[in-house]
Amino acid sequence: MTDASPISNSMQRIYQLVDPGSFAEIDALVEHDCIHFGADRRRVSGDGLVVGHARIDGRPVGIYAHDAAFLGGSSSRMHALKITKILDLALKAGMPVLGLNDSSGIRIHEGVD
Repeated sequence: MTDASPISNSMQRIYQLVDPGSFAEIDALVEHDCIHFGADRRRVSGDGLVVGHARIDGRPVGIYAHDAAFLGGSSSRMHALKITKILDLALKAGMPVLGLNDSSGIRIHEGVD
């Protein structure tokens, strides 16, 4: 999302769940790299997936949330990379990961990648 964009539904859901001021987003500027079926003309910072770490009741957690407003929340190759990154971080830190999945499925046209 650009700075001028309203806060995404996925970000709102995260903020409602975590301790105030504790959320740190990772890979906020990632965009998909698919060119099939006009996908190159549909891009948004974060690729419709907010990923990061925060605290809930003072305990560290990894968290990600799909944004159904962008391409129906569909999962892309970049989503897989972002989720893998937070899973690896969580494994090293010994913290749980919460996924807020509001997704229509996968972007099948990215399957060849």
